[in-house]
Amino acid sequence: MTLDQLLPKWLKWLETIEGHVRSMLSDRYIFREVIKIVEANPKTHDPNDFVMWFVQQYVEAASIRVRRLVDRDDRTVSLRRLLKDIEDHADAITRKWFVQQFTQDHLTGDEPRDSTAIGMAHGAFDRWSGKGKGHADFRIVMGHRRQLEDACKAIHRYVDKRIAHHDAIPTETLPLPTWGDLDRAIDTIDKKTCRCIALLRQAGVKNGSLTETWQYEWTNVFEHPWKPPR
Repeated sequence: MTLDQLLPKWLKWLETIEGHVRSMLSDRYIFREVIKIVEANPKTHDPNDFVMWFVQQYVEAASIRVRRLVDRDDRTVSLRRLLKDIEDHADAITRKWFVQQFTQDHLTGDEPRDSTAIGMAHGAFDRWSGKGKGHADFRIVMGHRRQLEDACKAIHRYVDKRIAHHDAIPTETLPLPTWGDLDRAIDTIDKKTCRCIALLRQAGVKNGSLTETWQYEWTNVFEHPWKPPR
């Protein structure tokens, strides 16, 4: 298949994936900030039924998002499937196309392309092809896919065995993922999605992450008591 045939599908998938990743990162940010609020206020620690429920809801929701983004099912859209499809058609992504797309915003009328932008474009494509090669290298893409799978393995297993289903395997023989496992999975998904954006859209992401910055103080909800103090 040619890039003209593949690119519309990839860009559509990437748009869906990016939306899921942004939501996942926003959820994590809100979770962390709420936990800071709770930890800073000892009066909220006992009883802590709400906090325990809140933690459980976040863990399950975040784990399911991770599992969804590394799904292998041919009927789904996932980051893992996007990387695999790019891997399978890596030779369709040429340096000529990438440099042309990267530098088109630097054109003004009939003026030649900006030499600095051209150099940046070649350097950016080298990360996918190897230095100076004419098209993307499937082995480099494969490396990103495998890093993604490895980082999400513990969460993937946890969702399959304990959230989506309750497997008959005894709990004591099933290693539970740690907070570090969950954060590693989320961070890796964020990083690999940004890499795909750089390849397919020739666009950078601020601070190398899709984590959004709030333009308003969303914690206002905690500043107003809902009932008079006793």
